[in-house]
Amino acid sequence: MTRIETKPRPSIIALGSPPDVAAALPHLLGFHPEESLICLWLRTGELLVLQRADLAESVSQSEYIDAYLGAASTIAADEVVIVCVTRHEDDGLSLVRGMSEHMKSHVDDVHVRGAMIISGGQVRSAEPGDEWTWISADHRQRADEVLGSRSDAPRVRRNRREVVSEVAYDESTNDSNHLNVPADTDRLCSVLARGAVTGIKERQLIREAGREVQGRDLIMWWAAQVPLDMRRELLEALLSAMRATAPGQAAHLACATAATSWLCGDGVRANAALDRCLEEEPVHSMGRMLEAAMVAAVPPSSFAQMLAEVDPQVVGANQAVVDSLREWGYSPR
Repeated sequence: MTRIETKPRPSIIALGSPPDVAAALPHLLGFHPEESLICLWLRTGELLVLQRADLAESVSQSEYIDAYLGAASTIAADEVVIVCVTRHEDDGLSLVRGMSEHMKSHVDDVHVRGAMIISGGQVRSAEPGDEWTWISADHRQRADEVLGSRSDAPRVRRNRREVVSEVAYDESTNDSNHLNVPADTDRLCSVLARGAVTGIKERQLIREAGREVQGRDLIMWWAAQVPLDMRRELLEALLSAMRATAPGQAAHLACATAATSWLCGDGVRANAALDRCLEEEPVHSMGRMLEAAMVAAVPPSSFAQMLAEVDPQVVGANQAVVDSLREWGYSPR
């Protein structure tokens, strides 16, 4: 399940009709959804959190309801919009109607502002008797203008598989020469302090040091301190490092990439990186902590504040560790 925390922004519902909402979803998700159940949680007309899960035959309606409402308990929302993207229209309508009725009956403080289904290039409300409407070029252009031009808008990919490929190993990078290079965290600290992360040597340093616990924690701490533009430059360096790191070597690096993506507001990419982290090291403590926070829809701002309060000396010359000494907090090395 993907949950994307965003900075408050003008509500996409203010754009108007269900086709406007449908046209805006790729900009909010960062990719065009397929076979997905989506909830948009709003407060005073502003989007707070977007949840998305793959549709699966093995998952019951009650399981979706429990998963979505469990996370919603931590979200200070007053409205919700429920969307199902699917080729199976009857099943999709049944799901969104069931979720809508359950929320109306069991969630007192949240108003169900809308429930709809998207199939191909058409969308309709889940209300009985409503008809299908085309998502026109005008709707998509309006979404581009309102959401696509934002400085914090994620790049829209074709589908989630394309997002996963951005954090997967690319054999053409020939990383074998760097597997045994010692991590130079002191130099990494110096490079980050200068904000110099775009050069070839700097990216190689991030790739090498980010594989170690100390480098991972230093990268995450620095990502929480810097402005969004510098954070994005770091994220590009981390993605390059992910593609150049063979399976079995990338757990800490993937964790740092997930955290940085999350702090950039790109929850889909954060989930993809976190998946790789936990595939390579299922008991990865920091990865599991991030997973729990994202599943509970804890705002990235809270995570950033936690990191910002860490003593710089802990993640500087002496660095910090989580996994080997204390499972859920920072400890001096």
